[in-house]
Amino acid sequence: MFSVKNLLFLITTASALVVTKRDAAQIRSDLQLINTDTNALKSAADRYSGGLFGAIPVQNAADKLEDDINTATDNANASAPVSDSEAADIISYINNTLQPSVDAALTSIENKRSQFTSAGLKGSVQDTLATLRKDTNEYGQALLAKAPASQQASGNAALTRIDNDFAATQAFYA
Repeated sequence: MFSVKNLLFLITTASALVVTKRDAAQIRSDLQLINTDTNALKSAADRYSGGLFGAIPVQNAADKLEDDINTATDNANASAPVSDSEAADIISYINNTLQPSVDAALTSIENKRSQFTSAGLKGSVQDTLATLRKDTNEYGQALLAKAPASQQASGNAALTRIDNDFAATQAFYA
């Protein structure tokens, strides 16, 4: 006879099997997705030629980037601490791949200031930049919380460089 107790045990066991460990590989995957999203935002900004409706692809790209940063933050918060070598690899990816992509995307947004302003979207761009900067800093703090002490200075330096990129673009739109 199959009892309720056995059924509950089976459900609990099956549920445990679908729980995935969030670790350095997940963090790396999230960073790669964020880099892809950042490049998509750059492309959308590069293609923007003006007007309210023309800005929809730019906003959609920014929204996807924001969503994926927030998911990555949740994943990082749920992750176990990473090793020294894993942290070094993550920081290297940020410095050599993600940060240049962020800089390029923000430069593209700066290059379209006159078009965004003419379309009455300067305030929207400022709000989007503020949100992305806040989300990026929250993600950076979540990553730093998982990094060993030996990688904290390098991690903080990487986060500071990206934050400075955002600050410069926000000042450009002020």
